[in-house]
Amino acid sequence: MAFGLNSRAARARAGLQLLDALGRSMAMIEFDLDGKILNANENFLKTMGYTLPEIVGKHHSMFVPQSIVSDPSYKEFWGKLRAGEFAAGAFQRVLFSGCAKRRKRSGWKQPIIRFSMIVEN
Repeated sequence: MAFGLNSRAARARAGLQLLDALGRSMAMIEFDLDGKILNANENFLKTMGYTLPEIVGKHHSMFVPQSIVSDPSYKEFWGKLRAGEFAAGAFQRVLFSGCAKRRKRSGWKQPIIRFSMIVEN
C-alpha cells in the first residue's frame, strides 16, 4: 500500500511540475464551469493587457467580440465545456492594447484554459 501512495504522490507531483512549466511558457487562465474567471497567470495578463483584479470574478465573455457572445454557438460552446468536451482552435479575443489609453483591440489566440470543479460529497 505504501508503494501505491508513493506512486500517486509522485504522479501528483509530476502533474504539478507540468502545470508549473506550462505556466512559465504559456498564457493560461482558469474559469469555473459557468465561465467566471478564477485566476490567470502573468503570461496571460501581459498578452491580454489586463491586471488580475480587473478580470477575476468576471465572465469569459469580456474577451469575446459581442457578435460572438450573442451567437447561439457561444452558449453551445460553454455547454460542451461543462460536459467535459475538449475545444481546440484559434479563437478571436478582445485585448487591451498597451497604449496609454488602453484601447480595446481584437486578436486571435490559441488558449490553454483550465476549468475548476468543486465536488461535494
